[in-house]
Amino acid sequence: DKEFDLVLAGAIYHGDKRRLLSVIVKSGVSNTTRIIGFVDQEDVAAFYRSCHVHVFPSKYEGFGLPVAEAMACGAPTIATTASSIPEVAGDGAILVPASDCEALATALRSLAYDDTRRAELRIEGPKVASRFQWRECAKQTVAAYRKALLMG
Repeated sequence: DKEFDLVLAGAIYHGDKRRLLSVIVKSGVSNTTRIIGFVDQEDVAAFYRSCHVHVFPSKYEGFGLPVAEAMACGAPTIATTASSIPEVAGDGAILVPASDCEALATALRSLAYDDTRRAELRIEGPKVASRFQWRECAKQTVAAYRKALLMG
């Protein structure tokens, strides 16, 4: 939709960037698409807080940290049902099957124009993401190491 800019962030390898640019040009959205590449960690939260909709269409994810980060910042998020993402996202994001491009497009169109749903996700996302705290992660990691050492 030409009403919105599509901002693609993250490391993109040279060969992938050429293919991506080709798809963008063929799709007719090249005048509203910006590929910004890698974003410094200190700038990530600002991107999440200012986005209209955050889309994370991952087919594989170890934990889903980008989804948790985006939701913690109040970004209305669409992600996939791949890997651990549903467990991380809970009710704080809209989830679609990882290989279903039409479902992703439908969710994006819907959320882009649904002010009420975006507002709900801006509230619910941080609540869900608050389950993941670095201090708690460190405590659980230490506990796991202690248990492993005692068993070994």
